[in-house]
Amino acid sequence: MLLLILLMSSHKKEANKAKEDYLSVLDNCYKFAEEVIKNVDGVMSIVLFGSFVRKLSKKQSSDDTNDIDILILIDDLNVILDEEFVINYRNKIQSIANKYEKLHITTTRLSKFWELVIHSDPVMVSIVREGVPLFDSKIFVMFKKLLFNGHIKPTPEAIALQFNKARLGMDRAKNKAISLLIDIYWAVVDAFQSLAMYYKQLPKAPEDIAKQMLILKKEKKDFPLSKQDIEFFQELYDVTKRVMHRQKRKVEFYLLDEIEKRAEEIISKLNSFYNE
Repeated sequence: MLLLILLMSSHKKEANKAKEDYLSVLDNCYKFAEEVIKNVDGVMSIVLFGSFVRKLSKKQSSDDTNDIDILILIDDLNVILDEEFVINYRNKIQSIANKYEKLHITTTRLSKFWELVIHSDPVMVSIVREGVPLFDSKIFVMFKKLLFNGHIKPTPEAIALQFNKARLGMDRAKNKAISLLIDIYWAVVDAFQSLAMYYKQLPKAPEDIAKQMLILKKEKKDFPLSKQDIEFFQELYDVTKRVMHRQKRKVEFYLLDEIEKRAEEIISKLNSFYNE
């Protein structure tokens, strides 16, 4: 019974702390919005969104929230957003935001926000769905009403645009994989060439390294690498050259993972060898 009372007391304290955390954060957010409205022209809406709002809806504690996300919508229809305006705007917003902890400010032009929402951009639709207006000139609530009434729907063009992002993302990932392979290749080349230099030999060009290492392995009793290490280098050389010459246009991620592990092992062996 005593344990139950203690647990209930603990839960009550946690709930009170969570409530105090949110009230403190919300108070700062509203103070920030109030200062922005007083000092910055052209602001249509200031919206609280992101993980803090999601935790608020789930009644979770906010003490582990990294940033408090706030969106500011700027009227680019009636205000000229020239260089002078942009510089003054950034300076004022930064000055105000610095007074409060963890605020992460995102600014979007009203016309751009409208374009993204009507094309069902996932990020902006999520902001409209979950966002809490700290200040609003009835623009943001209009978007909310349109969304909840089912008037914001994905168009064929929006679907095609979103899918195109997926294809571009995969292309970027593939290019990064190729770049990583080449970086690992040159790291291993450098490692093998350093070993040749250790044995007072001039380092060979990459295409001749494997042959040079096999000879050294026969001649040097303390040679630190195995025949399998040398064979791995030759395989890595062959694969990388095919990639560089565009004969191979894709590097499989599982293969890249294995190559990285083998390269780390070789460099680790040489590091231990040199430090003996």
